[in-house]
This record gives sequence, structure tokens and C-alpha cells, in this order.
Amino acid sequence: MALREYSLTDHLTGWYNRKALEVFANKELKRCIRNDTQLAFIVFDIDHFKSVNDQFGHILGDKAIAHVTAIAKQQLREYDQYFRLGGEEFAVLVSHISGQDVELLAQRIRKSVAKTPLILDDETVYLTVSVGVAMLNPQETSWQTVLKRADDALYRSKHQGRNQVTSCGDLAKI
Repeated sequence: MALREYSLTDHLTGWYNRKALEVFANKELKRCIRNDTQLAFIVFDIDHFKSVNDQFGHILGDKAIAHVTAIAKQQLREYDQYFRLGGEEFAVLVSHISGQDVELLAQRIRKSVAKTPLILDDETVYLTVSVGVAMLNPQETSWQTVLKRADDALYRSKHQGRNQVTSCGDLAKI
């Protein structure tokens, strides 16, 4: 079992990897449809991450990734599932949550990262994240569609100035 867990986990962050996303999202989607409960994705990435790597090097870049994911994880519920999609992009799969509450959770992640600097020796580095949120619509049967909409919302956050949460649609009604 340890080997299976290792194969599904990102070694740097301890978060699940993209392979695990397939496994867990399929199961969670079926459970949410069967129980008529909500499913949502929060997708975020570290703003201006390339400049962090360029200015401080890849070792600090790795520490920044580990720092951000540790802060984000502190905001999550025990049963939320979290994934490193690649590079500095991450996804959180949440269920049994209202549209309003998923937006509040996304804001807590964003604010916590922004107010908690990474401190290394004599360097203090302030990081921010841009966030996208989407929920399963009643007619949807694909978690990939929800993830894509959350990713699209993330890119709107980036284009609108970064360090913000953008939702796909009116989550207050869901």
C-alpha cells in the first residue's frame, strides 16, 4: 500500500499528483451524483513564479511551492482532496459545500498565502496566488468539465491583476 501511495503523491509538497486526481475525482463525482451533493474545484497557482525562480534560484522556487501548499492545506477541511497539477499549479477538490462557502474557502487560501511570507536566512519573500473556482452544474457528468471551468476562471484572475479569486458563474445560487 505504501508503494501505491508513493506513486500517487508529489514528493515536494506531499499533495496528490495528477494521476491521483483521475482516481479520486472519478470516485467523488459518482458519490456526489448518487447523493445529490455538490462538487467543486478550486484551482490556484503562484503569481509571478518564474521571477521567483529567476531571482532566487530553483531551490528557493521549490521552497516557495512547499510553503504555499503548506499554507493552503491549513485552510482545508480534513476530507478535502488536494493535488499538484504541475509546476506551480494546484487543485483542491471539495464536496458537500455551498457555492458561497467554496468561494470563502478560496479567499481564505488566497489571503493566508498573501499574509504569510517565506522567510529564508536573510530573505523575506512575499507570495500571492491567483485562484479560480467552479462547481458542478446539475446537467454535468464530468469532473474534467468542472476542472476546466475552474482553470479558465484562474486565468481570468491572472488577466485581471492577479492575487484574486474568480468564480465561474454565480456560485451564490448553487
